[in-house]
Amino acid sequence: TGLELGTFAQVLSWKLGSKHMADMITGGMDLHSVTAAKMLDLSYDDFRERLKAGDEKCKDARQLCKAPNFGYPGGMSAKTLVKFARAQGATVSVAKAVELKKNWSRTFPEGPAYLRWINHLENKKTERYDFMIPGSPGIFRAGATYCSAANGHFQGLGAQVMKQAGWEIMLESWTDPTSPLYGIGMVLFIHDEFIFEIPVGKQHAVMVRAREVLLRVLHRMLPDVNLDADMVAMAYWSKDAKMMYNKNGELEIWNG
Repeated sequence: TGLELGTFAQVLSWKLGSKHMADMITGGMDLHSVTAAKMLDLSYDDFRERLKAGDEKCKDARQLCKAPNFGYPGGMSAKTLVKFARAQGATVSVAKAVELKKNWSRTFPEGPAYLRWINHLENKKTERYDFMIPGSPGIFRAGATYCSAANGHFQGLGAQVMKQAGWEIMLESWTDPTSPLYGIGMVLFIHDEFIFEIPVGKQHAVMVRAREVLLRVLHRMLPDVNLDADMVAMAYWSKDAKMMYNKNGELEIWNG
């Protein structure tokens, strides 16, 4: 499901009292499949079965629904979604983008309710939006645009979550000689992904511990959403890398 949909679900729980999306994520449902199934008028289970069987129509529908699922919570217009979808590898018309927004609204009615709530945050004197970043230690943002305010609540929360997780991982790697993380360097942090340089043979212990720390932070800071985290050992970074395990259930290194 991903970090941003998880933090959006948490903000919906805190600000609107709606756990509809959070419960879906906690129940192991893929929100892109939920939206696509609604669009194709299929049950979620039927859609997932067809997707697993390689149904191209279901595959394309799921890919297409990523754009509204990521774009519309931030107040994106249908016209802007056309460009956003193109960046996601999908081509849609403005009319199709409007149709996708209607489907998103039917699938997650708490989404439009959230955008109406954002509207109430407008400072009538400045015609801008002032708000506290959820989950932050008191970070206040003033003078934001409508879309920045809509995005800022769940993206700001996501930034707080990942910053805290990174801090706790690095603190352990620098100060706890008993930890598998001790002495391991984090070489990159990209959006919601930590990348470590690990000696061959230590990848399983290090990555299992890093995942434990990350999940601890996720569960503490997103109490209503049960997000999971994947771990992949690879000889070089690739989006195609896959988790591989040996007969003992330990992570092996993917090498293309």
